[in-house]
Amino acid sequence: MNKFLVVLALLICSPSGLASCWIEYTKKTLSERIEESNFTFRGEVQYRKAIVSQEKGHEERIESIEVLFDKVEDLNGNRIEKIYLKLDTACTCKYDFQVGIRYVVIGDKSGARISVQNCNNILTEQIYELHQKFELGGKG
Repeated sequence: MNKFLVVLALLICSPSGLASCWIEYTKKTLSERIEESNFTFRGEVQYRKAIVSQEKGHEERIESIEVLFDKVEDLNGNRIEKIYLKLDTACTCKYDFQVGIRYVVIGDKSGARISVQNCNNILTEQIYELHQKFELGGKG
């Protein structure tokens, strides 16, 4: 058990482990990221709770954030009651969601757990729509 925890800690905390969390997403278009995702949704933030830390001389940093989305639908327009999202592991984005704003979240779902590996996979709905117009306009 102790060996497992040490290996897990090394994978999560090593610079190469952290770098691998975000590198694979940086060169993909929004459409490519959505296509590769198994769960992309849009919804309005109704509640947020963030745990924040600050080291002396540094900016505040979100350690974990819990968000409740309402008025949720997938990108095909299928309604979903509500989604609770907790972003708290080393490789998840700790995006500073704001209550009352609608977002598009490109994530992966495994059972009841939704993960978001890169902050580029969270956009306000307005930014998402601008991206869509730009990508579609560039192809036609």
